[in-house]
Amino acid sequence: MGVTSRYLQDKQARHILLNQTYTPPAVVYLSCHITSPGVDNTGTEVAGGLGYARQPTTWDFTSFWSAWWLTAPVVFGPSTGAWGTIAHCGVYDAASGGNLLYYGPLYATFPIVASQTLTFPAFQIAFFIRIF
Repeated sequence: MGVTSRYLQDKQARHILLNQTYTPPAVVYLSCHITSPGVDNTGTEVAGGLGYARQPTTWDFTSFWSAWWLTAPVVFGPSTGAWGTIAHCGVYDAASGGNLLYYGPLYATFPIVASQTLTFPAFQIAFFIRIF
């Protein structure tokens, strides 16, 4: 995973080039998506209800891999109905609504039906930093 949303690109550019203040969120939340959110957050997130909610996360940087890694397991569910097939994840600055910060595809898809949980173990989701 690791594409920066247009919202965050704009905030970063304004902070660096125009010296405008950007206050990062105290907590960021992992989301599950059926289709890619894309840079403008136009994809399909799992519908609210049915046991789904964005989950708070913690991250740590590993310089060896030039990556930010999820440091604790994140559990979604249990589902109370079908969510669809999860193919993408996102990181938001709020538990609902809010702004997409990062997103990316998963290496495998996860069809979620009633009574299932979806768990991402620690160190299984990462944002790699591209150095050119």
